[in-house]
Amino acid sequence: MFWPVRCCPPRAVTQQYKRHGEKLARRCLSAKPEATNAERLRQALHQLWRLKAARYRLIASHTRHDTHDWQAKRRDRTGQLIELARLIARSGLIDLTERDRAVIFGTFAEVISKLRGEDKESLLRLWRPLGKRAFEDDSLINDLH
Repeated sequence: MFWPVRCCPPRAVTQQYKRHGEKLARRCLSAKPEATNAERLRQALHQLWRLKAARYRLIASHTRHDTHDWQAKRRDRTGQLIELARLIARSGLIDLTERDRAVIFGTFAEVISKLRGEDKESLLRLWRPLGKRAFEDDSLINDLH
């Protein structure tokens, strides 16, 4: 709240001038304008600065705790991508292909074409136990094929 220079501070107002708003108003308005303009401007600028800081804090807090659906979906997708990248790194495919993205993508394209074929179920039955064993023991990754 804006308090001109010659008025009492808020604590003194609540203690000394309870229910005497008229006296306080007369006292604030009777201050010499030329003597208090600079101080009033300084106080107004300070209050503006404080309001801006409070606004930025509120925006930051809202951003941290925002629960929009699109953000939740984005977090889930990011988690899935990180998990898949860890699986690829754990399989050793990155080192075997010397980080060649075209080879890695070609490998995925080959697997996808096989899974779109008629023997999809037999391939899944073959690969599932291999994957489970590889999760349990990393040394099996080198012995799979």
